[in-house]
Amino acid sequence: MKTPPKNPKFNYIEDIFTKCRGRYFYFMARYASLGPNRISPFFEVGFARLEFIGDNRFDLAYFRHTEKWWPVFSELTVDEALDLVKSEGLFNP
Repeated sequence: MKTPPKNPKFNYIEDIFTKCRGRYFYFMARYASLGPNRISPFFEVGFARLEFIGDNRFDLAYFRHTEKWWPVFSELTVDEALDLVKSEGLFNP
């Protein structure tokens, strides 16, 4: 975990965590919001989602600016999917 910036001007990531719901496994980022017009001091955004499709295979999607999940890789093993989350720029929080 990084320490917060000294004089933040923008939202910044405070934590990265996962959530599981049904057949979906989400990679999430928790942002701190320090601006004077903030609605809340924190908010959470998903940045990658694994969808279990059966036979130990997963589809991998990223969360677009349109607030919709966009699948980009399909029928991956869990190891393949995790490698892509680490290496592909689409999945940066």
